[in-house]
Amino acid sequence: MTDAVEWATMKASEGVMSGQINEHWLFCIPVQVGPATEYARSVRHWYAFIILLQAAQVVAQLIIKTDLLQSVLMAVSVLLGLYGWYQDLNITWVCLWGLISVVLGVMAIISELIPAITGVLSFDIFGLLLIISVPLVYFLAAAFSWHLYNDYAADHGRAASSFDPFAKYSKYDPLAKVPMSDSIMDQTADRLFDSHTPGAFSYGAAETRRERGGICC
Repeated sequence: MTDAVEWATMKASEGVMSGQINEHWLFCIPVQVGPATEYARSVRHWYAFIILLQAAQVVAQLIIKTDLLQSVLMAVSVLLGLYGWYQDLNITWVCLWGLISVVLGVMAIISELIPAITGVLSFDIFGLLLIISVPLVYFLAAAFSWHLYNDYAADHGRAASSFDPFAKYSKYDPLAKVPMSDSIMDQTADRLFDSHTPGAFSYGAAETRRERGGICC
């Protein structure tokens, strides 16, 4: 919260009314102004862990099921999540990542899990385990996104929802014993999205993620 307070103080000195920091919302999705909250940064290992799980499922979908469509859909979610990381856990992109995870999770249940359970489609044990795990990982991403949404809402003067199933797990660090996790995520995101990196996706941003400091552009 400290960075957000400093940012709001700076804007107030420029003549921006303090109440205006709460007005940047696109329907239910906050449009981030200022940096990410300190709390969001403190649970970034959970964010990295979930994205890594999704990336692993992209590979598993191709190897175990040779399912190109599901792999592409999961890869879209991974890229959206990575862009949120690149933007220093920008809540707008985190929420979009969570929303698409909900949609894809429901689609995975309808198109594969229900047919597998009812016997319409048959799979081997590894294929069945993968089918079960895909929506679970999607909903884990959605739950984490909702958790950060509640944190951002409370930090910016809005009422947070009392329904937050991820809250009781946030104190754990799933990557505590993986010291290179942050640098791996940073390098991957920079290679994909940094306009100064050859072959990166360019969105017209002249500054790197670190130079922007997480401010939504």
